[in-house]
Amino acid sequence: MAVLVSTSSRKHLVAPVMSQPNSSVPLLSEKFNASAFDLLSVLERETVYLSPKNMLVAGAIVRLYIVPNGNSATPSRTAYQLLLENERERQILFPAAVYPNDDVEFSFKMFMSGTFKVTLFAEGTFKHNDLPWRLPDFKSKDYFDMPNLDKLYQFDMELKEESINSSPRVRLESHLKTLPFCTPSSMDDFQQGGRFLIATLFPTFQEGSGAGAQLIYLPPNCKLRYYSSNEAATCLQTQNITVLGDSTSAESVRDLLAHVTAQLTTKEWPESSCTLNEPCAKIREFAYESPSSSPNSPSTYITHIWGSTSHPCANGQGVIAYKDNQVFLDWTKFKISYPEFCHHFNESMAYSEKEWAVKGKWQSKPSKKQDVLVYTSGLHDLQAISGGGEYKLEDYEVWLDRVMKELAPLARTKVYVATNPTIGRHNFPNRYVNVVSRRVARKNGFLFLDQNGAFIHRLNGDGGAMVGDWVHAHPRVIFTNTNAQLYLNAMCGK
Repeated sequence: MAVLVSTSSRKHLVAPVMSQPNSSVPLLSEKFNASAFDLLSVLERETVYLSPKNMLVAGAIVRLYIVPNGNSATPSRTAYQLLLENERERQILFPAAVYPNDDVEFSFKMFMSGTFKVTLFAEGTFKHNDLPWRLPDFKSKDYFDMPNLDKLYQFDMELKEESINSSPRVRLESHLKTLPFCTPSSMDDFQQGGRFLIATLFPTFQEGSGAGAQLIYLPPNCKLRYYSSNEAATCLQTQNITVLGDSTSAESVRDLLAHVTAQLTTKEWPESSCTLNEPCAKIREFAYESPSSSPNSPSTYITHIWGSTSHPCANGQGVIAYKDNQVFLDWTKFKISYPEFCHHFNESMAYSEKEWAVKGKWQSKPSKKQDVLVYTSGLHDLQAISGGGEYKLEDYEVWLDRVMKELAPLARTKVYVATNPTIGRHNFPNRYVNVVSRRVARKNGFLFLDQNGAFIHRLNGDGGAMVGDWVHAHPRVIFTNTNAQLYLNAMCGK
């Protein structure tokens, strides 16, 4: 969470903000000393300062401090995001500290020297105790009508080299020596502090599949193993892997398959379709078969199945779809237990899907434990929760817990993936529901994989998405490539 500095017993609440990597940096005194800062700009609601006052140096701590103006009309707080970028490095940050008087501080270091474009965004204004989807400036409570980010202020920041002997490569190599490799259990909080860096800056960089590898993602607390296509195929070819989710997880699986098969672009959908012939079903449920090298051993599968509604062509409300629908839950468990169902469905299972559902033949099959289960549910839930209906956040936690308990025995390795960040929109609900799902995942023995720190970098300096819409990337780009590598580190990591 953002650090809240308080001298009283009454602590003001802030909307959920994920932990940040600079918590060890000494914080400023609660009494702001403006003489130590450069005044950057006086905005409508706030005044922006920057420190140190004289020369800014690459690799040294820089602080951006925001003081609310005294003429604010309402006792509300602004939620900020900060984007720092040039062609070789970019970071997106939430505040490192929020003070009781509503002063806000960002603290950061950059590896690269040169000119950075710095953009301060407002995610919204809210009363101190507001829930994420009850913000005063919401025009509509529907999740798909959330307000856009506001670009408050943009400026150029020049970072100098400390000396003729300093360089970005030296700084990065020194930093990498302090970081362990990421493990499946250490990738649960990448919300804040990660960055993209030019790939050739890394001492052991290899091109891999060659698809869009201009930048490379460095998490805040560890270093990823970047798997080549051959390494990825070797790791996954002996495992049955099922991903249960929505359109965002389907996008990640398609990119993972493109990397495993060394394709530079993804197909519209893999050739194997699990259920019906409609295009909507083919892009939501599909599988990749890896034939065994041994003639007497079965094939293995990487499968994506739809978990938001009982029919893959419907759009619904996420995990709550399992409520009062034991058949849907049993059908999901069957598909996880028997991944071969997705290949030549009628031939391998002898019945069409409709016949299986009617005759109940699949219900006689005992559940089987497979190698890996990856699960996500949140975006469809958020639409229903924010709509003001009967579905509440408490229901999401209850039903996510119940479904995870049912799914946990079905795989040796279980991974829950955080919901995608909302790019260019208010992101409070997403962060809030990920706090809940992280808690439930840990309770049920699921590893929690937070891809938000990488995927949020689709945000551009105008407050919109570089590619895709506000939750999908669509084409294969560096952000989806990174998601594939995060999946591989979770499934293949030590």
